[in-house]
Amino acid sequence: MSDQPERKSSILDEIIQRGNIASDTVALSPNLKHQGVYILHGADDDNVPATQAQLMAKTLKEFHHDWQYHEKPGKDHWWTNEYKDGGSACLDWPEMYDMFARHALPPVNAIREVEFVTANPGVSSKCHWLSIDAQIMQHKLSRVKVMTFPNGSRFVGTTDNVRILRLETSHLRNDGPLQVQLDGQELKDIPAPENRGPLWLKKDNDQWAVTPRPGPQLKGPYRYGAMKSELKHKFMFV
Repeated sequence: MSDQPERKSSILDEIIQRGNIASDTVALSPNLKHQGVYILHGADDDNVPATQAQLMAKTLKEFHHDWQYHEKPGKDHWWTNEYKDGGSACLDWPEMYDMFARHALPPVNAIREVEFVTANPGVSSKCHWLSIDAQIMQHKLSRVKVMTFPNGSRFVGTTDNVRILRLETSHLRNDGPLQVQLDGQELKDIPAPENRGPLWLKKDNDQWAVTPRPGPQLKGPYRYGAMKSELKHKFMFV
């Protein structure tokens, strides 16, 4: 046992941890509510241990109603099928594809509630008719839970760590003004966007307000970071 005093976490430690949170699949697991999930893993996997799949199964058990788990005894990270015809059973698992065949993503106009979590809009920003276009605190988890009422052109919900929220309106069933209630604040008689386009809302000083479409000079899903995202674009070291 070391006699050195335990080091307290610093602001720099927190920043580094925020850079890793986009890979925290458990923290982002609420996003899986919107579709069926099949987990397939070799029990003797020496590359990614089966405990990782078991952890996700345990996580899904807490809130999900449409998922399946299969751990194949005696198999490692990659295995072929029993017919040795070049097929890869770990990719072409029949039960998994049977589940896929019985599922389809619903159309946007069929979704009444969106619950969505992201750590980085540059990695993931959109879920059905809702997008988190900017955060208040960069690379911390941002959460939204919003319901839509198409007949009344109304959105109601809560947010956490969201600076700019985008709401699509193409699924609404009339051309009248919109009503939005976010975090207990009511915005009434919002003019419907032209051609049923998106509506942008911005939070400043804990108050939501309608805002024009953010310009490309601002942070957004198209330009958010982290550093490796620069590799997606032409760049030059100076």
